[in-house]
Amino acid sequence: MKLWSAFYPDVAIEVHGAPDPVVDFWLRAAATEFFARSKAHVGALDDDVALAGQMEYALDPPTRMDVVEICAVAFAGQPLDPAAPGALGKRFGDWLSETGTPTHYTQRGDLTSVLLVPAPIDAGGSIKVAAALAPGSAAVGIDDALFARWHSAISAGCKAKMMMMPSVSWANPDRAAVHTATFESAIQAATTAANDGFVRSRPRFSGKFC
Repeated sequence: MKLWSAFYPDVAIEVHGAPDPVVDFWLRAAATEFFARSKAHVGALDDDVALAGQMEYALDPPTRMDVVEICAVAFAGQPLDPAAPGALGKRFGDWLSETGTPTHYTQRGDLTSVLLVPAPIDAGGSIKVAAALAPGSAAVGIDDALFARWHSAISAGCKAKMMMMPSVSWANPDRAAVHTATFESAIQAATTAANDGFVRSRPRFSGKFC
């Protein structure tokens, strides 16, 4: 784990006099935006075990991380197809009361749970979820591998946001525009890399995550 202080050398060279808590706040904001928009960090959540008749299962992301998007779900070793509630209604009718062997998954807007459709008729099946993750509001840093690959982009995003702050000694709208362009370009590159890593239109659980 690299704490936000690991970014200070990149940030302090241009943002002079900013208190560390302010820098930490904007580093976290930049990192959250970067991973939320690019979906560049995909990880396996803790496995769950199906209960007979239970359709909804809480998502359990790593500490201080938030789920941005569910990328793939498998039940008892079989990949499930994603489906919107409207499509499930057309296929199953009253899908909220349907039971059987799950073939699809859907989710609520708050990204705190996943719903298996139909609800498992038997208990014991393993539920595996791969999800795009981003630092949460209590994050104190990012993983070493993410830092190594994306620290320059996150630093640029932090500097862009801080240099646009009004009435501070480090404000610099011209440099902020330069760093914003760097940040946006990095997000586009990371998005492309993430899309190459898994098929977004028809996710399939492979047991291996980028």
